[in-house]
Formats: sequence, structure tokens, C-alpha cells
Amino acid sequence: MDSDELMRLSKYNKVQLLAIIQNKNEEIASNKEVITRFRETIKMKTREIELLKNPPIPLHKKSLSGILDYFVKVCCIYDDKCIEDDKGIGRAPTNFDEFYFKFKKWCDKNDLVGRVKDINNRNLVKTFIMKLQDESKYGLNIGQKLNECMVNGTKSTLFINIVVKD
Repeated sequence: MDSDELMRLSKYNKVQLLAIIQNKNEEIASNKEVITRFRETIKMKTREIELLKNPPIPLHKKSLSGILDYFVKVCCIYDDKCIEDDKGIGRAPTNFDEFYFKFKKWCDKNDLVGRVKDINNRNLVKTFIMKLQDESKYGLNIGQKLNECMVNGTKSTLFINIVVKD
């Protein structure tokens, strides 16, 4: 403020000055809202530009491991509860056959069968899932025979902590 403005303001009484201050505070609040909306618009436009520069890869153009990784991240959760089998042995909650059936159903629903190499290769899917299980906090504990009582069973009868969400 310069001296002329101070002289002009000194002619007002307290009530008038408070009203002027209130109006200025409202202007500041309004300007803050405009700035916030402007920043949000900038963020949104920046995301749009990034998507234009680096478009996401469609599912049918991903590799089998990319599709499985996506399926596990989006459609599954890791579950640490053990389920007792008929012999009283604690196993990871999902049988691989059950997982594979749900994965194949999801692939059919997303029109990936026939468009992605090795999508029907059950052994590759099992190998990738075993790798994910091993890298998880639960690890992979398999034996040569089921009677060894390992949490993840055997390679041929695999149990995993990855559960497909319904």
C-alpha cells in the first residue's frame, strides 16, 4: 500500500474497514478456488498427454506373463489362511486347477484365447504362478509327494495363496 491509499482508508470508520477486509478475504478465497481448479485441470491434462505419449498396451498384445501378472493384480488377492484337506493337512487356500479354470474363464470373457500366444499352455501358466507364489511373502513349499505334507502340495497337485476375487 502506498501513502495515498492509507490516507484514503483512514477516512473510513472501523465498520467500513472491516467490510473492506471481509471483501478482500472473500476475493482471496475465490482466487484460491480458481487456482485449485486450475491445478487439477493441469494434472488431468498432463495425465492425458502422458497417455497419448505412452498409450497402455491392450491386453491382447501383452505376453502371457504380462496377462497373468495383470490378472493376479486386478482380479486376485493373496490369502494366508490354510485349509485342512481330508487328511487334516493344512494347505494354501486355492487349488491350481480351480485358479486355472477361473483364469481361462476370464480370458474367454476378455477375448484373449487365440489372440495371445501360449494362453492355453497350462504348464507355462503353472510355472508363472509358482514363480509368483515363490516371490510372495508366503514362499513356495512343495514336496515330491503329497504325503510330505507341504503347504503348497506338489508340482502336479499345486495349492497357492492367490485367490480369485468373485
